Amino acid sequence: MGVRTALLVLSPRGLPDAAKNLLLWRRVQRDPGALAIWNEYFDAGEYLQRHSDVAGKGVDPLLHFLLRGNREYRDPSPRFRMRSYLVRYPEVADARVNALLHFVLFGKREGRIGLPVFSPGSGTGPWINLPAEPDAAPGFLVALPFVTLGGGAEKLFRTLAQRMVDRGWRVVVITTLTLPESMPDDSESFAKITPHVYRLSTLFPSEEVQYAFLWHLIRRYSIGTVMLAGCEFVYHALPQLKQDFPDLLVVDQLFNDSAHVCNNRHYSEQIDATIVPSELLRASLAERRNDASSIHVIPHGIEMPEESDEPASELPPAARGKIVVGYFGRFSIEKGPDLFVDIVRRLAANPHLFFVMAGAGPEFDRVLRQIRKHRLQERIYTPGFVVPVTPLMRAADIVVLPSRIDGMPQVVLEAQAMGKPVVASRVGSLPLMIEDEKTGFLCEIGDLDAFSKQILKLAGDKDLRDRMKIAAQESIRMKFSADRMLESYERVFRTVSSTTK
Repeated sequence: MGVRTALLVLSPRGLPDAAKNLLLWRRVQRDPGALAIWNEYFDAGEYLQRHSDVAGKGVDPLLHFLLRGNREYRDPSPRFRMRSYLVRYPEVADARVNALLHFVLFGKREGRIGLPVFSPGSGTGPWINLPAEPDAAPGFLVALPFVTLGGGAEKLFRTLAQRMVDRGWRVVVITTLTLPESMPDDSESFAKITPHVYRLSTLFPSEEVQYAFLWHLIRRYSIGTVMLAGCEFVYHALPQLKQDFPDLLVVDQLFNDSAHVCNNRHYSEQIDATIVPSELLRASLAERRNDASSIHVIPHGIEMPEESDEPASELPPAARGKIVVGYFGRFSIEKGPDLFVDIVRRLAANPHLFFVMAGAGPEFDRVLRQIRKHRLQERIYTPGFVVPVTPLMRAADIVVLPSRIDGMPQVVLEAQAMGKPVVASRVGSLPLMIEDEKTGFLCEIGDLDAFSKQILKLAGDKDLRDRMKIAAQESIRMKFSADRMLESYERVFRTVSSTTK
C-alpha cells in the first residue's frame, strides 16, 4: 500500500492531521538521534505481532501506526503506552500529533513519560486505607482485559476460578477495558463464583486510581498469586508490583505465539511462570526467552457434556433436510470469518448444504456486507451472538475454523465433545487437537479449495462423520478433560510457590 493510498484508507477524514504526522516522521528520519530513539520503541515486526488485525489486512505497519496509532491507542511496544501519554499530555492529543512522534522529537528531552505513572499510595476513595482482612484464606487474582460472552479464555478462567474457590482460595477478578457494543460484557458471569469482580475501566476514571485500587486489592485480600492473560494494564504494572510485593507470584497465560508474546518477553524477569497450551508454543517461546524452565505446558480441557434431551436450535426452513456447516466464534480477522464466507461462495451451488455463522466481534458488520455483496443471505444464517451456543452447535453436522492465527480454541473442544468433525487451519495448537483424517481435517491457512474439498467429503459420507464422532469424543476423554487440566494448573502453582521461596 503506497503513501497516497494509505492516506485515503487509513485517514480519509483527517488528511491534514495525517500529513502533519508524515512530515514529522520525515523529520525523525533526518535526525539520527531521534531515529535511534524511535527504533528503541517501534519495530514493524513487533507491531504486527501485537496487532494481528493489521497483519491480516496487509497494511504497512509503520503507516498504520503513524496514521491511526493515536485514534486507536495502538501501542508500538510494551515500552510505550499511547493512551497514557495522550491522557497525561492533553495538548498532544488536542494537536492530533502521534504520541510516539512527539515523545521522540520533543517529549524525551523535556522529561515526559511514555509509561503509566504508578502512584498506588495517592489514589482516593473510602477503600484506600482499609486494612487487610483478618481471615487466612489465600488470595488469587485473575487479571483479564475483558470478559465477553462465549469467549474460550473466559471459559477456561471460570473453570479455574471455580476450582480455586473449591480449594479454599479467595478469588478476585479484574477487567481493565471497556468493550464495544458489538461485544457484550459478561464480567458478571464470574459473580456466581466469587463476589470480588471489578471492572476497573467503569469504576474509576483514571489509570492512576485504577492502579491504586489494584494495590488495595492485593493488600486487602492478601493476594499471593496474580494470573493474567493478555492484560496490558497489569503487564505494565509488574516491575512496580514485584518491587512493592516481592513475594507475589505472577503467572502469565499465553494462548498463541502472537499478540502478547512481546509483553511476556519484555516482562520475563517479573513473571514467575508462563503457561502455554502446547509443546509447539513452548518451543517457539523458548527461542525468545532465556528462562525456558519457567514455561509450562497445560493443554486446555473441557467437561464432557451429559446426554441431553434438549432439542437442537431451530434453524431457518431453508436448512431442513440439509447438511449444516457451522462457524462458531469471534468475528475477528485472526479467526477468518471472511474466509468462511469465501468457502461458502465455493460451495453455494451445492443444494444439500446450509451454513451457520454465530458470534460477534469487530469484523461482524464487514462480514455481513460481504455476505450481501455475494448474495448469500439465503444460504448463511447469521443470528449474531447466541447464548448458550450449545443448542446451535448441536444442530450442525460439521464445524469449520479457518483461522489465520490461533492457539488452542475452546470451540474445537466443545465441538469434538459433541461429536462434531472439525475442519480447521493447520495453525497454532490445532494440529494437536485434531488428528487429521481421524477426528477431523486440517488444511493449510487460506487454502479454501482444500477446506471446500474436505467439507464436501464429510457432507457426502455419513459413515465417515459417525466414525469421526466416536474418535473425537474419545480424544476429549483421554487428552482434554477438565480434571486433567485443573490438576496440571494446581501442580504448576505448587511448583512455582516452592521454587520462589
